[in-house]
Parts: sequence; C-alpha cells; structure tokens
Amino acid sequence: LYSGDSVPDTAPKSPEPTVYKLRVLGQDKKTLFEYPLTSTFGDPASGGTPGDKPFTFSVVVPNTTGDVETIQIVKGETVLTQRTKTNHPPAVTLLSPTAGQTVNDLLQVKWEASDEDKDPLLYSVLYSIDEGKTFQSIGIDLKETTFQYDSSKLGGSNSAMIRVVATDGFNTTTVDSKPFRITSKPPKVFILSPKEGDTIFNGTVTSLQAD
Repeated sequence: LYSGDSVPDTAPKSPEPTVYKLRVLGQDKKTLFEYPLTSTFGDPASGGTPGDKPFTFSVVVPNTTGDVETIQIVKGETVLTQRTKTNHPPAVTLLSPTAGQTVNDLLQVKWEASDEDKDPLLYSVLYSIDEGKTFQSIGIDLKETTFQYDSSKLGGSNSAMIRVVATDGFNTTTVDSKPFRITSKPPKVFILSPKEGDTIFNGTVTSLQAD
C-alpha cells in the first residue's frame, strides 16, 4: 500500500458487482467510501470467491483532504484485513549512486532508512533514463537497504537517476538520486536469415534478414 499526492478527487467507479470491497475510514472511524474490488484472478468480480487462487487488484484511493486513516478489505461486512495510518512516514537517505558517477557494470544502490513508529519497511527501486521524466521499476518489495542490478540491461544515459520508494504499509517516502551516467551500449544485430546450416545453391535468390 502506497500513499501519494497525485490522486483523483473521487474514487473510481466499478461497473461490476463483487463480494469484496475496499473500505476507506476517516479519523472518526466513519466510512468515507467503499469501492468494489474486481480482478481477473479468482473472478471475485462475478460475485464468486477466489477459492485457493490468490487474486490481485490495484486501486487509487483519494486522500486530498488528508482524512484517510484506515484501509480495509471486506467481504460482505467481515473485515478480512486492514492497514491503519501511523504517525510518521519513513525517513530515507540515498547514499549511492552519487552525482556524476559513471556506472559501467553493476549498478549498486544503497540507502539508509528508519521509521519512528518502528514499522517494518519495504522498498522499491526505479530507474530513469531521462533525468526523472519517466521511471521504470527494477526492484520491488525489497527488505534490505542495498540493491544491485546489471547495468547492461539498462539503457545508457548521461542523465540517469535512481528513485527509492519506502513504505511502512501506509505512509510512503520517495527519494531521488542526483543525475549520474550509465555507459551507452552499442547496437545489437541478429541475423535471422539465412539460418545456420542452410544450403544456398548457386544462382538462387536469397533473402537476407536481420534484426
């Protein structure tokens, strides 16, 4: 569960009935709204039950007034699980990569994190090739404060950035690195035709294909 500032003013609507709902409570434990959960896994959207099959969902919860205090997953009127907002968000300091650093092989990401409420923390690591305009996830649900990634799988950039997102299960803290450099990679060419072992006879028109 992550919280943030860029959320819609109202809860999204679901056209399908379901026995599972996301219930949002305010500071006085009053229900602010309920949102039916739908999923292609286990088909709870059809009113059935997922049985032994786990199902996933993604919901953006509006919190423009800051009144959201508890999030519940309910089946009928039975609360299956809930998360309650704690007093303090995680504190995160990004240690590496550093500004202007050049990465040739392993990208090593290190950070320090703490939580005044002593909540266990989970982390996600994202990579940007364009100085923070867009990000792609390269690590999720991390429990340690170090992360390594093969930079040969990342696009080269002179303005690369790393983002670390920490969550205590409700509150979220995001911290970005300063721009650094990941070395550019040469183009990769693959010959599709002719294939290894093909026989080409003299005078035959042959198609050459590469990717």
